[in-house]
Amino acid sequence: MKLHDDGHDLPEKLQGGILLDRTIAVQPYDLNRVLYGPDSQFQRDLANLQGTTDVEEGPWIWWSGEISHLKRVVSYTRAETKLVKAVKALEEQTYMQPDGKTFCCFGVC
Repeated sequence: MKLHDDGHDLPEKLQGGILLDRTIAVQPYDLNRVLYGPDSQFQRDLANLQGTTDVEEGPWIWWSGEISHLKRVVSYTRAETKLVKAVKALEEQTYMQPDGKTFCCFGVC
């Protein structure tokens, strides 16, 4: 994975709606600790707000390779909606620093 910056800003209107509705100044280290730290309550609090239950976060495991990274598995039951019944999900989260400066985390269900 390579970071590519073509110098363009994000489009004014994203198709999915508002991504963030305010700017919050915080150091990347502090943000990473809040979101992904071992004692972080963030995902559990978010799951509670969304009606997600049975949240279990596995430990972060170090993987060496071309781009070293951390991985963990998170399992949960997504709450029922008008369109979809309750769903049990298994999400593999990968946390890496591809360019040596910028962190990214992505999940695959």
